[in-house]
Amino acid sequence: AVGEEGTLFLWGSGEHGRLGTGDTTSRRNPTRVAGLHAPVRQVAAGCWHTGVVTDAGDLHMCGDGHEGQLGLGDGVGRTSLTLLDRVLFDDDAVLMVACGDEHTILPPGLNIPFCKSGN
Repeated sequence: AVGEEGTLFLWGSGEHGRLGTGDTTSRRNPTRVAGLHAPVRQVAAGCWHTGVVTDAGDLHMCGDGHEGQLGLGDGVGRTSLTLLDRVLFDDDAVLMVACGDEHTILPPGLNIPFCKSGN
């Protein structure tokens, strides 16, 4: 959930670090996620990973990365939200992200295709 001030709250299963709280602990109540340097514009949850877009146009990812769905190039998961370098997106600001089961898509409008997946 995104609060009116752009604060990010996540809860549920923390398996694979998909809540971005720096650990794999599950949360039964909404938990504020720290460490973002701009208000959150949008959040998307996949089966095992999460994508967060800030008002500054930055994309942060966390969770399971074994199929490359985090877009970090190493197939390794992250328990904390990790900033993707804008050079991956031709230095464009990210406006929106969609997360599927084991893939991540930036919808049209960025003038670049970006899809990371095992298939």
